[in-house]
Amino acid sequence: MRDELSMIKYQVSCAETHLARADREYAYYKNGHPYAGMNDKDDHYLKSQKAYAAAKKCAEKALELLRRTPDGDLERRARAILDKCNRNK
Repeated sequence: MRDELSMIKYQVSCAETHLARADREYAYYKNGHPYAGMNDKDDHYLKSQKAYAAAKKCAEKALELLRRTPDGDLERRARAILDKCNRNK
């Protein structure tokens, strides 16, 4: 049980990290911000979509684990990440 809770926390934390990266890359795409070594705006868009997909995957895995070990706060955070990922397709 304790190991599962640690794994859930890890998955939610990873999802939040990927989501922050996705939001940053999407902002670069939207605002035309050049990033070192990336001159094409489409590269930022592709990186943001990959990061959103990774965040969604981690959040889904966390929710799957939460079915066996419920935790209200972690579930709320994971569902918020999934909602944001689903809106940014």
